[in-house]
Amino acid sequence: MEEAEIKASADQCIERFGRLDMLFNNAGAGTLSSVEEVTQTEFRNAMDLLVGSVVFGMKHATPIMKEQGFGRIINNSSVAAIRTHMGGYLYSGAKAAVSQLTR
Repeated sequence: MEEAEIKASADQCIERFGRLDMLFNNAGAGTLSSVEEVTQTEFRNAMDLLVGSVVFGMKHATPIMKEQGFGRIINNSSVAAIRTHMGGYLYSGAKAAVSQLTR
């Protein structure tokens, strides 16, 4: 996940369609590490993809939507955010973060 790429996507939408009415954040990827084996790289990769993409999507969509006076942002989390044994622990933690950011 690169913030510049997310911003470029929002900018391309404005250039092509003149508006950005909806953002649907739906990042996902498995995280297989256990708490005893996780590396800093695995942690950063999971959080960048699963949480960072949502944060920076909202960051770059919100000003556009405010300026046009309309817009909707939908952040797709997971049942893993609230239940145990529904995904890897990094995945579950990241999806819980998405749920909280949405609130």
